[in-house]
Amino acid sequence: LRAAGAYAATRAGELAAAWDRAMGDYAGQLARAGRGSAVFPTTRAAVDLVVNQLIGAGDSAAAMRLGAPLGASDGGAPQPDAVESPFSDASLTDLRALLEGVDALYTGALDARAGLGVRDLVRSRSPAVDAVVRTRTDAALAAVAAIPGTLREAVVREPARVLAALEAVRAWKRTIQVDVANLLGVTVTFTDADGD
Repeated sequence: LRAAGAYAATRAGELAAAWDRAMGDYAGQLARAGRGSAVFPTTRAAVDLVVNQLIGAGDSAAAMRLGAPLGASDGGAPQPDAVESPFSDASLTDLRALLEGVDALYTGALDARAGLGVRDLVRSRSPAVDAVVRTRTDAALAAVAAIPGTLREAVVREPARVLAALEAVRAWKRTIQVDVANLLGVTVTFTDADGD
């Protein structure tokens, strides 16, 4: 426990330093992409990274957070022990937070604060693609919210609702991976969960 705590503290410190304006200034580097950023020499590099991160979050939500406990890759046999956050039973809360965070990155809005997001680029080129993203985001959030109880229980008692959420998240991810990536000319990279 002591070693795990020390490791977690070190990694948290590295993350905080990377985002600190006086140190790594990652947000500033992203904002200055193609205009003096040491991390992102071109705007294309920044857009590619952000869209690929959206896709990766979709992979995580679909494959690991829903698919694994549902048994999607194990012949359909539920695997309740494969849920994220099994001891706190916060799997669904964590999944909603992931989807809401991804939506905030896409829209550029978080709580009362609003800025530029991927959506601004998408809407400037195709309001129709943005409308599909919005519809599929809302559908994914609604499908996750419709899962009753804990995910550990739901994969056994309500597998159809978990499957509906899995399919809704996959549909959202495909829209980002295909429609948004093609529209913006993004070079898509693959993740460990790709293909789920």
